[in-house]
Formats: sequence, structure tokens, C-alpha cells
Amino acid sequence: MNLNTFRVFLTVFEQRSMTLAASHLHLTQSGISQHIRSLEEELGFALFERVNKKLFPTAKGTELYNRGKRGVTEIENALNEIQRTEESPRGVVKLGLPVEFGNNVVIPELSKLGLKYPDVDYDITLDFATVLSGMVLRGELDCALIDRFDVDPSLKVETVASETLVLCGLKAYVKKFGPVKHTTGYFAQLHYVDYRAGEPIVRSWFRHHIHRHNMHIRVRAHVYDVQGISKFIRNGLGVGVLPDHVVSKLEKEGVDLYVYEGKRAPLKNDMCLIYLPLKDRALAQRMVMDCLRGLPS
Repeated sequence: MNLNTFRVFLTVFEQRSMTLAASHLHLTQSGISQHIRSLEEELGFALFERVNKKLFPTAKGTELYNRGKRGVTEIENALNEIQRTEESPRGVVKLGLPVEFGNNVVIPELSKLGLKYPDVDYDITLDFATVLSGMVLRGELDCALIDRFDVDPSLKVETVASETLVLCGLKAYVKKFGPVKHTTGYFAQLHYVDYRAGEPIVRSWFRHHIHRHNMHIRVRAHVYDVQGISKFIRNGLGVGVLPDHVVSKLEKEGVDLYVYEGKRAPLKNDMCLIYLPLKDRALAQRMVMDCLRGLPS
């Protein structure tokens, strides 16, 4: 059914006159009559009848008006809402974030954006890169921020921020081993905690800062979680690598940490914005993605 034709019917019904409807819609009276005849032919029943030159809706015409008016109003409201969405951001943005970087760095920035635009809401998933990339690929998330990770080639990947990775331990624990030295012998005597077997993060710190490969180290625990690593460190089980924003948070909580200074530039972990390269995105989605592109590093 042609929506314009149906609007003509609604106006004729409300005005009870094809002449008044024609004036209201800026159409000719013959044009109004043609719209009504066309609609009646399509429906197979009369919508109006004339009595003493006056126009009266039929029972079916009245029922169609009562039901159809609500539907057209909903359509018009939806169209107006869509148009307003492009004028001012509104709606729910679904995004994925890594747990610690998301909580410590991203969510404070999203809060600022949300306060500025009260009609923008967030649906946030905190998880690992493998999970988040799959959700973006399936269209369950508008975008995600992940550690650098090999993702499906159909996803667009932008490096937008980075976190500094530091080797640290409880000061009371570090003091047990005497003066700090950047030597293989010194680091070999420490105990370590890392995220997974093979100690890729701790060993990357060794390679980057002291040019040591395949060091023999004593690992006390593996736990694939930043909070788990930080709890082992703060309880003096050993040293490990944490993002700088987590170290800052622990120090604000009163944890007395020693941060090992490397001999080279800080070791960075890149944060990447991933998304499907869709041409049509709502203004709220575009604004949130721009917010992620402007995160402090």
C-alpha cells in the first residue's frame, strides 16, 4: 500500500470533505478522489459514502482509520527519531573493552562523553581480544578495543592508544635480593608471576630492556588476568609485568611497589580499535569511535 495514498485517506476521514482535504494537502480535488478510488480498489471495499452531498466513512473505513492512524503515527515518529539521531547523537552503542584498560582508562573518557550527550547510552562487554573480535565479526558489537592481536581480515584495525608495561614487585620483596642490578645473575634469583606458560610478557621485558633471551627463571604462578597478577605481586610472591595504569592504581591504594627501570624506551602494548568497515553508522557510534581514537596514551 502506498503510504502517501493512505495519508490522503486519513486526511479525508478527518476533514470529512475531499475539498478540504485537497486544500490541506495542497492537491487537486480530482487527485484526492483518484487516491481514494485507487485505495478502495486495492482493498476491495468502500471507504466512504455520500448522503445528501455529505461524506460519511463506512464501518470498514472507520475501522481502517482507527487501526491505521496508530501505525502511520508510529512510522512518522520513527522517521522523525531517525532524522533527529543524525542531528544530535542518541541511542545505545555496543562496544567491547579489555578489562583493566577499559576500567582504568576508557570508561572515565566514555563517562565524560555520556555527560555531554545524555541520549547516548552504552552496552559494554569486558573480555579478552579473542572473544571481542568474534563478537564484532558477528555484528554483536559496534566496535571493540583490544590488545594487538591477529584478527579476521574483514575487520578494520586501527592502533589508537598504548599502555606502558613495567616490571614491578613489592618493595619489601625486592629488598631481600640486595641492590638492583641489570644483570642476568640478579634477575635470575627473583621469583616471577606471568599470564601464561612460557612467560611471554616477562621475557619480552627482558629482551627489550636488558637484551636477554631464554633466561632461566623461577615462575611461581601463571594466571591469565591482570588483577590476579597484581594480587600475587602485592602479596610478595614475586615480581611481574603490569600496565602502568594498574601500577598507578595500586600505589594510590597504598601498595608500596618498586618499578624496575629499563635501559631503553618504555615497553608499549598497543591498543587497537577494531570494527566492520560499514559505510552507514549512527552518529552516536561515530562519536564513541572518535572518543576511542583520542584516548590518552
